[in-house]
Amino acid sequence: MSNDIPKVHHQEAWQGARHRVSRITRHRRHGANPRPNCEHFDSVRSEVDLIREHMQQAKDEGAPIIKIGDTFDACNGRWDPRRSTEGLREEFRGRPDYLDRLVDEYSRFAEPFAPNIALMCRGNHEQEILERCECDLIARTADRLRQAGSPVMAGGVGGWLLVTLHVSKTNKKTIPIYYHHGSRGVMGKGIGSTARRSAVLPDAAVVLTGGSHREWTETIARYRVSIQSGRLHQDEQLSINVGSYLRSHAPEGAAPSWHAREGHPPKPLGGTWVELTMVKEFDNTLQRTGRPGARLPLWKVVANARRAK
Repeated sequence: MSNDIPKVHHQEAWQGARHRVSRITRHRRHGANPRPNCEHFDSVRSEVDLIREHMQQAKDEGAPIIKIGDTFDACNGRWDPRRSTEGLREEFRGRPDYLDRLVDEYSRFAEPFAPNIALMCRGNHEQEILERCECDLIARTADRLRQAGSPVMAGGVGGWLLVTLHVSKTNKKTIPIYYHHGSRGVMGKGIGSTARRSAVLPDAAVVLTGGSHREWTETIARYRVSIQSGRLHQDEQLSINVGSYLRSHAPEGAAPSWHAREGHPPKPLGGTWVELTMVKEFDNTLQRTGRPGARLPLWKVVANARRAK
């Protein structure tokens, strides 16, 4: 199998009046895709070196990078009541062009990894800037990275990603992934929301969420029937809540973090590698070839989450 950077067909995205679907094609049976989330790049508490390390790993492995929101902290404009000079990295302090500086600095930071960055999505921080300042930080950053050779698409707070794995030149399987930047769950850490999401997202093989800065996985098994053949089979929907790169629990000093002031505990640091593998199973279904006993393979996608630390 080729180890070249996978083709990310941003020009093949399905664009309708209200929907956008992103598509990634991987010319191999197995693929691992890193999912950075909640980088909060301009915050003094952002683990920038860890972000760079994980993007370098993706570049070395030829893996597409998916960013599902809060790439920027973007809380330090003059209009923002949350602003704190102590919470802002040095290069962004006292800048009259704060939002422009965010786009410039992050584009320079991510440029070495531009060919691997496939999708950047808005989180609640970027959405707030878009609504209040009419400035789309994600779309502007994606445009800059495309100038550096990236196939990146800009997404909203939620959407669909279609990943195609090629078993051979003629056999391929497309995996639908639903992503949403996320919100606080109605139960516990948000794990209790997985059954509800599964009910309204029956087509998703993987559901990616973030936002809460918590880290967990949950699997729901499903009993399915093929509309074309009537073949019965079981599959799984894997729900993944991705951690963050923000060291949010910081009670020390004159400007403790918001999470510390509100009494929230420390959260896991890092992203997640989502590994998609094609496997072949057999049941009692026979091929229509006339050969006795020739079984028809059932190709399935196995999704696994590996912590990026």
